[in-house]
Amino acid sequence: MKDLLKKAVIFFVCFCLVYGALYFISLNSKYEQNDYITAIVEKHQRAEAMKGPKALVIAGSNIAFGIDSEIIEDSIGMPVTNLGLTGGLGAEFILNEAKALLKPNDIAILSLEYLVTLEGDYQNKYKAKEALPGTAAYFSKDLNAELIIANYNMRNRLIHFGDKSTSNKSPIYNKTYFNERGDLTSHHGKAPLDKLISTGIPNYNNFDVVDCIEAFSKYCKQNNIKLFYAYPSLADLGYAKYGSYIDRFVSKLSKINDIEFIGDFRSSVQPDSCFYDSIFHLTENEKVKRSRKIGAALKKMLQLN
Repeated sequence: MKDLLKKAVIFFVCFCLVYGALYFISLNSKYEQNDYITAIVEKHQRAEAMKGPKALVIAGSNIAFGIDSEIIEDSIGMPVTNLGLTGGLGAEFILNEAKALLKPNDIAILSLEYLVTLEGDYQNKYKAKEALPGTAAYFSKDLNAELIIANYNMRNRLIHFGDKSTSNKSPIYNKTYFNERGDLTSHHGKAPLDKLISTGIPNYNNFDVVDCIEAFSKYCKQNNIKLFYAYPSLADLGYAKYGSYIDRFVSKLSKINDIEFIGDFRSSVQPDSCFYDSIFHLTENEKVKRSRKIGAALKKMLQLN
């Protein structure tokens, strides 16, 4: 019995050593170096490097595609960082991220998409955590999901170890196309796709994201952070599909006292031709128009000369 136990212990130790070695070898793979989510590193570096008051634009991909930060920066005379990546990170992650980067006297411009869930997709959060370990504090850990994703990633990286190419060959969703302020530019100059992506399954009886936004608004008030909400641009197709849910979302959102709203919801619903590939992703021209409107509105609301 003792010999059997001894062999079992030796096997376990050897397994852990081999697994650990393979895991650390896999971390040196460059296979995922252009992954879209890893742009979170540069976005944080810019936001953290700003010494004085700054403005952060906070949401998912609607602002990655649909905001020209330089236009807003010129309007309010304050450096702007676009934190937008994907709504798949979830409202909990996105708002906790903003809390970690915002300081007193900063401006928060929130534009969270209506179909974002509280928890988001765990794989997106795992990718963000791998790229920037500190982001692990922004969401609740799921050990089972962690193990499944870690094993899959290790296998994939080992298979492609030494491969000079990358896993992400997307001409659009690629970190190399974010500019210095965090705006995505890969869709610039490109014609809209024939069919817009309109995936999403809203829970018509659950508005926990609105509750999360309300808690965020209270945090901003307590920390002397000015909070604005810019309605996400939405294609007619999206409103036709999800309008009954979105109307209720907007109604509940409008009751939050500590948010100043930029514009009105109805004007944010636009023809499908204004969007590139999704019901939330504006084309380059429409992105510029939206940014000018937001910049002008902020200048007025902040009473800037």
